[in-house]
Amino acid sequence: RRLESGREQLGGGGGAGGRRTEGLAEGARLVHYWGGKLRFLPEDWVFPKGNNLQSAMEMWLMSDATAKVPPLRVLHGKDVRHLKNGIQTLNHMKGLMKRVEVFGRSEDVWVEGGGDWTAQQVKALYEGVKAYFQLENRTRKRRFEELSWQTILRDVREADRRAKKASREALVEVAAGRPEGVL
Repeated sequence: RRLESGREQLGGGGGAGGRRTEGLAEGARLVHYWGGKLRFLPEDWVFPKGNNLQSAMEMWLMSDATAKVPPLRVLHGKDVRHLKNGIQTLNHMKGLMKRVEVFGRSEDVWVEGGGDWTAQQVKALYEGVKAYFQLENRTRKRRFEELSWQTILRDVREADRRAKKASREALVEVAAGRPEGVL
């Protein structure tokens, strides 16, 4: 049943380097058989290293016809369990893409319905949300477009931690200035 719902979710999309196309080519397999099971990913597939935010968005939202890989958004932990740190990497990407979706909706560049993303739509989404991820960081020397999605996620999480800490400290200061027993 999950396999069928995954096929229904497989949208197309155009993309970088001609690899991601408007839907999978005729006869392209959406599933692979290895290890005695049907799987969404080929046996030799691995998460690409060092992809920037736009590339991560393309992998998440668009299928890869060359590698015969669906959009990563349709995968679950059991689909990447065979990969080193596969579940963790997928969960990290999912966390980042949830933020992309929230910001994309607020900027009205998110495509409703979940399927059939095109390269142009992903590019518009990226352009609409990238400012939310460009944090002030004086120690960073690389351009934003050169940063990997993992680095961006780490920076965003660190900024969230700092903001929560500052909020707690401000609350403590406010509470310290009030008479005892009054919140």
